[in-house]
Amino acid sequence: VFSAPSWRAKVQSDIHGPLAMAGASATRTLVALLVVSCLSGLVVANDAGSGGDVGNSTSTAYSLNATNATYFGNLTDTSDENDYYSVSMPINTGIYVELISPGFSGSNGTGASSNCYNATSPPCDFDLFLYNSAGSHIDYGLSTSGYDDVTSNGTNVSGTTVYINVDQWDGDGQYALIINIFSTASTGGGGGNNSTGSGHDAGTGTDAGDTYSTAMTLSAVNQTIWGDVHSSNDPDDYYRITIPAYHGFTLTLDWNGTSTSPDLDLVLYDANGSLVASSVFSHPEVLGPFNGSGGSTFNIRVAAWSGSGDYNLALLFDNLSSSPVYNQDDAGTGDDASNDYNNPTAILTTIGQNDFTGWASSSDDAVDEYSTDIPPDHGISVSVYFDTAEINIDIALAKMPNPASNIIDISQTFSSPETLTSNGTYVGGETVLIEIYANTGEGYYNMTIWIFTLDTDGDGFYDDDEITCGSDPDNASSIPQDTDADGVCDVMDNDDDGDGYDDAN
Repeated sequence: VFSAPSWRAKVQSDIHGPLAMAGASATRTLVALLVVSCLSGLVVANDAGSGGDVGNSTSTAYSLNATNATYFGNLTDTSDENDYYSVSMPINTGIYVELISPGFSGSNGTGASSNCYNATSPPCDFDLFLYNSAGSHIDYGLSTSGYDDVTSNGTNVSGTTVYINVDQWDGDGQYALIINIFSTASTGGGGGNNSTGSGHDAGTGTDAGDTYSTAMTLSAVNQTIWGDVHSSNDPDDYYRITIPAYHGFTLTLDWNGTSTSPDLDLVLYDANGSLVASSVFSHPEVLGPFNGSGGSTFNIRVAAWSGSGDYNLALLFDNLSSSPVYNQDDAGTGDDASNDYNNPTAILTTIGQNDFTGWASSSDDAVDEYSTDIPPDHGISVSVYFDTAEINIDIALAKMPNPASNIIDISQTFSSPETLTSNGTYVGGETVLIEIYANTGEGYYNMTIWIFTLDTDGDGFYDDDEITCGSDPDNASSIPQDTDADGVCDVMDNDDDGDGYDDAN
């Protein structure tokens, strides 16, 4: 059992046992937790795809499958400071867990993180704890860098349940949690593990580069190349590939032996050397598919963590020219709608009902931003319909410019349709932003926009005012009584006759 390091007092509240804890906050609210892309700094919990907030103790932990996977969750210091997960470990397995806190941009980790909000010193500081089935600490990560990892190495968790606690310490936002399950069985290695890294990679008779800046360029065709690495003499082989337009790709690294003998890893970086994804505990190691990446350049790293061996690296390209991501016609524009809320795609609407269609994807096209002009004395309501078996969509309404500071309404009910309205905010004569955010999945959506008058009977008085003042908003001959003609109806006027004295006097 680990004890709390003296330099991080924050762990002391957790170190005494999670089974007795319900977390710093036992209540959850949805009011302050919404993120719709960049419009807000906080996130409605949909932890690990659960559809809500997961438990805040081991007794209410959300169960995850014992498979390699990346999950996303949300924490905020106002109402949700802990997320607990459980994993039932198969026989002869261990677990390695990585946590990417919001705002992290380092080279470790396999998942992307969101923006960090309200942190004392970004990136956000979330921490990671691993407990055994009895609730005792196995390992913890308390780094302030935004990246933490824990492992069961040295502790036998085979056939038991382990618990993972993601703990908010500083800041709010979405985190990435990467689960890696590895074998602890004692098995011999296969052939080809006595390689010395002689350097005949990709059939060239030379060694591939040792860094991404010296990477060996490969042709963008379906192929399997052969190479070898050695943890001491030749630990890294780097390859560079430029993806054809309208294509996606998948990488597979295989070798003779097991996942630990030799222990080879597969890592993908972008053209500038920033981490995109990695696979380090499997056999074979697989990355992808990566869709929507056409025209981009990537660097592929084959790494020998321990041992040596010959490997096969397979590159598979998928022609996505007919895929919806490359054939969008959002709102009849002939293209994908903007993903920049400060520069949205303008759409023309008229008074009454306006119908549009679009396509979104949480992985390839998460945000569609639209703007439309509202006539004076009018308001707007928006309904977005979608197949919940394919995609979950959130929507937001804001005033332009500076929509991030002028949010009017949001809708995230995890159901279809999502609906919002300008009621309560005057938007007549202004431009509004409508944001479509693909929370999970991908698919088509139908968007109905209603531009409605604020004065149904056309008598010059807004419906809300007539209702408040006791007149009929649907009858033009029924108008609010205003004895002193000061623009305030008698019902709301403390001085009906305008004589300077309150009616009560």
